[in-house]
Amino acid sequence: MSEIIPKPPMRRMHINQVKKQLVGMVVFVGIGTMIFRQLYVERRKKRYDEFYKTYDCDAALQRMNDAGLMQSCPK
Repeated sequence: MSEIIPKPPMRRMHINQVKKQLVGMVVFVGIGTMIFRQLYVERRKKRYDEFYKTYDCDAALQRMNDAGLMQSCPK
């Protein structure tokens, strides 16, 4: 009946918990970053590439000049 109950690991317990949480947080943030890059950044790059394939900057400048938006730009 007189079993000895082991003492709980109280020394450095907080530091050990923080280390585990930091590792988990780094993994979580890394996975989140990869998902964000694939779902948002890569799609946005594709849309910019598609837009600038057909974009004519001279025609855009002419439209702005015709609308009177570019007073300082020569016609």
